[in-house]
Order: sequence, then structure tokens, then C-alpha cells
Amino acid sequence: MRIIGGQFRARRLASLPGGTAKIRPTSDRVRTVMFDLLMHSKQGNLIDEARVLDLFAGTGALGLEALSRGAEHALFVDHCPVAHKVISHNIAQMGIGEKTTTLRRDTNRLGTNPYLSFSLLLLDPPYEHSNQLLKRAIHQALRGGWIVPPNGFFVTETPSPVRLPELSDPVAERQVGLAWIGIFRPLGNHVIE
Repeated sequence: MRIIGGQFRARRLASLPGGTAKIRPTSDRVRTVMFDLLMHSKQGNLIDEARVLDLFAGTGALGLEALSRGAEHALFVDHCPVAHKVISHNIAQMGIGEKTTTLRRDTNRLGTNPYLSFSLLLLDPPYEHSNQLLKRAIHQALRGGWIVPPNGFFVTETPSPVRLPELSDPVAERQVGLAWIGIFRPLGNHVIE
């Protein structure tokens, strides 16, 4: 696995041991399409100077790719201790610790955001329960003030198209192999139960 584009292009990333908590890294091909959509959206370049929240971070590949392409800061959230070791290693190898924060927390229990709001939330949950995990994570992100509607964007990678009442219709959507990539805005007028 490697960084696809930007300042750290071709930099190799450490991977997680096989079978680690059902973690499935986003493939290079899917990341290429995802970041092309983000950089060339109708709203402009959504990565440039973004504050990125990488939920279900795994190896940190999505957040690190965003930093390589001009994001201002990335917070990596994953509950798996092995994932945290790999993320910390990848951050250290790239020498960008000042632009990153890591948080070991379950995405279902994000709580209130103690940081500044984020403009880009990257969500790549395990495929097996992706819709349930996405719904809970998005609920927590909105409820906890991690992203404030209508600012910012949610980016999802799932095995099928996502349609959740908290999110707008897709700003962009693309199928890449078995993965569906969607870019959405949060809806500010939706009451979350």
C-alpha cells in the first residue's frame, strides 16, 4: 500500500496484519477515484486546507492521502489498538506529526467534539455492517458537533450506494469494482432521533 498522489506520492505505508479486527484497507484504485472526485468536484477542491476526520481509520491511508494532497490537519479515529500502532508508525515515517492527531475511540461513542469542526469526514467502515456503522457514525458526528451542517462533506466507501436521511443526495458518486464511493453534505434541518 502506498500514497497515490501529492507531496508524499509513492511513499509506502505499513499495513495491518491479516485478519486484524476485520480491517480492510481501501485499495489504491479506490483511493485514486475517491481523491479525484474530491479534488475536482463542482464545489472546487474539497481537500485543499481541509480539516479531515478519518473515521474507521485502519492504517490511516485515507487521512494520510488527504494530507499529502494539501489538507491542513487530520484526526484518525479507530478503536483497534493494532490500528493505532500502524497509524502512528505511518505518521512518523512521513514526518507529519504536527498535522495529525490520533484518537482511540469507538465511532459509536464519539461524544462531543473537543477540537475545531472538521470540513471533511472520511468513512470507510467494515463492509459486513457498513450501513449500520455509517448511520451510527454519522449520527455521532452530527450530534457531537464534529461537523456542522451545512458545512463540510461526508465521504463514504461502502459495498452499495448509501442513502441516509442525515445526508443530501450525493454530490458525487462512483462505483469502483465492488466499492461505492459517495460524497454528501450533511443536512441541517434533519432531526436525528
